[in-house]
Amino acid sequence: MEDDSLNNSVNQSCSICKKEQVIACKQCGQGFCKTHSAGSESKQLVSFHQHIGTCVECQEVVCENCWILNPNGDIICLIHVERERKNKEFHEKHL
Repeated sequence: MEDDSLNNSVNQSCSICKKEQVIACKQCGQGFCKTHSAGSESKQLVSFHQHIGTCVECQEVVCENCWILNPNGDIICLIHVERERKNKEFHEKHL
């Protein structure tokens, strides 16, 4: 059985310039070429031209549409933002 996600990512192009994709967001699948993937290993926003980075919580690569910056300037993926919101609501209701 073949991994469809691997096959799909091989044939995709950069969402910005349409060159060959080298990396994709783990949440939405948006792809980026070598040029537009600069900063993908960074856990903080290092440039206003940065389109992809790494979540400090899960270490997954996420794009600018799937992250927010915490007060320290760290990249947090929206999955962890939502989990934190739900945990806060739970604690406020039950504690």
